[in-house]
Amino acid sequence: MEKNQTIKDIRSGDIVDALFVLEDPSLQNGKKGKYITCTISDATGSLACKVWGTGSDEQIVSVCDGLMAGEVYRCFGTAQVFRGTVQLNINDGVGYLCTPIGAEVLRPEDYVYSPADTRGNKKAIMDFVNTVSRAPLRDFIRAALARHPGFFEVPAARYKHHAYTGGLAEHTLEVVRIATAMAGGVRGVEMDRDMVIAGAILHDIGKAASFEKRGFVFTSLPAYSLVGHTALGIQMITRLHDERPLPDADYAHLLHILQSHHGDHGEVRPHSPEAWAVHFGDNASATIHETGEDLREVSSGEVVKGRRLGGPVYRFERPDGPAEQPEKEYQERLF
Repeated sequence: MEKNQTIKDIRSGDIVDALFVLEDPSLQNGKKGKYITCTISDATGSLACKVWGTGSDEQIVSVCDGLMAGEVYRCFGTAQVFRGTVQLNINDGVGYLCTPIGAEVLRPEDYVYSPADTRGNKKAIMDFVNTVSRAPLRDFIRAALARHPGFFEVPAARYKHHAYTGGLAEHTLEVVRIATAMAGGVRGVEMDRDMVIAGAILHDIGKAASFEKRGFVFTSLPAYSLVGHTALGIQMITRLHDERPLPDADYAHLLHILQSHHGDHGEVRPHSPEAWAVHFGDNASATIHETGEDLREVSSGEVVKGRRLGGPVYRFERPDGPAEQPEKEYQERLF
């Protein structure tokens, strides 16, 4: 089935009537009744969407109960700016959301969004692993990644940063690059580079067990919210350690980095330079990515609250004009 509109071409005021993947549907209570929040996506990006229906709470509840995340639906509505960003509002088109479009008439390359270089990111991460000088630690990292091959395919989050196929590996590579740069760039502080690499690569290993493929996208499993990826990661590392023990000092330090990688927002604050380096790398990768993604929806001179960052973003004008954004050939990396 031919696709006639894409996410990247939608502007405020447009009447939208096209096929998109529907993700993360959630029933909400508003001042005027119930509505559905979700995200629609295709190979060019994603967009926030709200389904208001035609005034009946029963209708909205019934539609929400039947929605299948990861499936493609006909989305008919109007694009409007809300709090500085464009979103799709669906009213009369709510009936089209009762039945997904059969995958047999769709081309996957039209609907899977990912700017990640999956193969390149995997190679670069393994290149870092190969530089770890302590053989037990190096082999432990390899074993952890081999046990969870989905690590290189799943997203890093549901909707905030690196929320696309291959996003976890892309985020991880950024963290290890930033953290190792800190390990060699802070004068007068000696850091265990091997441990920085191990902590950076495995800090989000729990996310490899937090998603499953449904339709054209990865959706989060209940454990992602009920347990959290940090606890899942510690469980995974602990089980592996039971089978192939690390030296006690390395095991303790690695667990600490995983437990503390959220910094002041985590249960445990970083206690070592290596743990701080991983935390700062993680935070930098996530925050800068969220800001950059939000700026895609902002015109020069605008201040808006980014829907991913959750804080203000502003697009500064460049004296030499806007930076060129060449089209990337995403699909050749995925199919």
